[in-house]
Amino acid sequence: MKPLLLLAFICSFLVTTAQPEINSGTLLIGGGYTHDYPKLDGYSLLTEFLTPTDHCIQAGFGAKFVNLNGYPQTEQVDEYLQAFTIDLNLYWVPFQLGPHVLRLGLGYAVSFYSKKQAYPTWPGGSLEDPVVWEGQFRSGWHAGPSLIAEYAYVFPASNCSLGIRAALYQEYDRTWYVGPRLGIGL
Repeated sequence: MKPLLLLAFICSFLVTTAQPEINSGTLLIGGGYTHDYPKLDGYSLLTEFLTPTDHCIQAGFGAKFVNLNGYPQTEQVDEYLQAFTIDLNLYWVPFQLGPHVLRLGLGYAVSFYSKKQAYPTWPGGSLEDPVVWEGQFRSGWHAGPSLIAEYAYVFPASNCSLGIRAALYQEYDRTWYVGPRLGIGL
C-alpha cells in the first residue's frame, strides 16, 4: 500500500509543479523541538523549497535532519534516533491577507534512520528472574504521510518571511514538530 501511495503522491507532485508560468519559489529554513514518544525528545533542522502552482496551491520539496534522545523505557539505556528525511509536500493556502499567510499541507516523507532502542531480556530464561535492559542498534528506512500547518508573516517590500510550523510526521512513529522558520523568496 505504501509504494502505491508514494507513487500517487509523486505523480500529483510532478503534475502540479509542471506549470509553465511558474519561475520563482521560496526557500524555507528552520529548526525546532521534536517529540517522538514520552521521554524521547530532541530537535529537527529542515529546509524546503516551495513553488506556487496556482494562486492557492504550493508544492514543496524538502529535507530534514532529526536528532532525538532520552530514556523512554528505562534509566539504564540512553536511547536515540537520528534520521535524514526527504519530504514531498502539497500545501493549500486558504488565507493570504496582506503580509499574513496560512498554509495547510499534506506530505509524504521517506526517512533513513539509525537508532538505539532498549529491549528487556531475562538472562535466566524465566520471567521471575530480574529484567536486564539491553540497547539494540538498528538502521533502515521508513516512509509515511505528514500533516503540516504553517503561519508566515511576509515583511513588506521584502522577499523574506518569518513564520512558525507545526507538523505531525508518521515516518518512524507519530512524531510531532514545532518551530520557527525563515523564508527567502527567490
